Amino acid sequence: MSKTLLLCAALVLHTGLAAAAKLPGDLRALLDRYPVPGENLGLYIAPVGGGDAISVNGRKPFNPASVIKLLPSLAALEMLTPAYRWETRVHTSGPTHGGVLNGDLHIQGGGDPYLTVEYLWALLRNVRAQGIERITGDIVVDDGVFRIPAFDRAAFDDKPHMLYNGPANGLLMNFWSVQFTIRAHSDRVSIDAFPDSDRLRIVSNIKHSNAGCDRSQRWIRYTVEQASDSVAITFNGVLSSRCRPIVITRAVIPVERYAEFVLPGLWRSAGGALDGEVRRGGVPEDTAVLLTHPSRSLAAAVLAANKFSNNMIARHLLLTLGTVAGERGVGPEDGVAALNDWIVSKGLDVPGLKVINGSGLSRDTRISAQGVANVLQAGFRSRYAPEFLASLPIAGEDRALARRGFEEPDGAVVRVKTGLLDHVRAMGGYITTRRGETYVVVLLINHEGIHQGLGTRMQNALIRHVLDF
Repeated sequence: MSKTLLLCAALVLHTGLAAAAKLPGDLRALLDRYPVPGENLGLYIAPVGGGDAISVNGRKPFNPASVIKLLPSLAALEMLTPAYRWETRVHTSGPTHGGVLNGDLHIQGGGDPYLTVEYLWALLRNVRAQGIERITGDIVVDDGVFRIPAFDRAAFDDKPHMLYNGPANGLLMNFWSVQFTIRAHSDRVSIDAFPDSDRLRIVSNIKHSNAGCDRSQRWIRYTVEQASDSVAITFNGVLSSRCRPIVITRAVIPVERYAEFVLPGLWRSAGGALDGEVRRGGVPEDTAVLLTHPSRSLAAAVLAANKFSNNMIARHLLLTLGTVAGERGVGPEDGVAALNDWIVSKGLDVPGLKVINGSGLSRDTRISAQGVANVLQAGFRSRYAPEFLASLPIAGEDRALARRGFEEPDGAVVRVKTGLLDHVRAMGGYITTRRGETYVVVLLINHEGIHQGLGTRMQNALIRHVLDF
């Protein structure tokens, strides 16, 4: 029996539709030890370009977790091109004389998903380079290009300070994050915040130690308290001077107040002075455009969305699809509508599709294994296939796949996007075999506890098997 047919028989056996069959050793041991009911998985394997497919529940919708990112990624590449850049515009509402802007400085977001603190600082330095040293009015931020519904950061998994739980925004700044670096010196513990803010109060109850650096001498906990005009973060624990610094990056500042916390300090560090305050608002019609700050390319954003599974960037990709017609104030439903229009225009068959936000951080997102496979087939034949394929993690090298233990033979390569939620484990991508043949491979599993290691082992067994096709 060929390996392909053997795998098919193994999975049919596992769904309870056939009698016993001889299975590959690792796959047989896996299935015997961790049985997954057949109705809880969707599998689809086919040669790129078409051909006979192996399918188990191929058209049944499952929660794909982050594998759904493949769909808005490809749509964005094709609808906007890899060279597309978001633009953040800076306007002035008054005259500038002698280095003084007598009016307000308006920063109008264009949906840039990668406006990190480094780029924000560069933008403000460019404002200084235009001859503005002091602003007599306010810095006004406009995020109206997107219309974001009310967003509860704790709703998904009760972890509101994790970056992946952040909302998209027309003027997303630094993923809403603050990086805390905790160092134990010879006689004390220090905590540095970046970006810093006068309204961010750090309280350290960390005990200093000179003992060896084991787990008992290197543990940190924190709590966050939000007041009307400030945020206090209290650190507890112990840190030995023999330990390396601990870096904790969290979203502790409320989204709607991030700009007023962070921009004054960045403006001062760029050499500027501000008489007024930072506030949110629109851009009046009589303002003048001072400068335009282009983002990184869309190709770079797609790579970050897929290789690093960045949820906020994926949300921005979907929202940006809704702005193609030049509209402002678009919401997630506009992005979904544009995505569906693109699917129809490409003639793609995507059974069971339900997109919520484009990131996969949802309990309600659905797509079938065959639907994912058809998106991957379209990506392989796309004019932007190089950018799309380059965005996928490579086994043994990239992030989630770096520690899978694969030793790929010459000519073989595994490029797959994985997904992980509680009780969800998924993957979809391309596997080039030892013989140089490339297959589209999709495995979606929705099963109690599948996220606790079993799903990863099933993925690994399937990947190794396909490599030997």
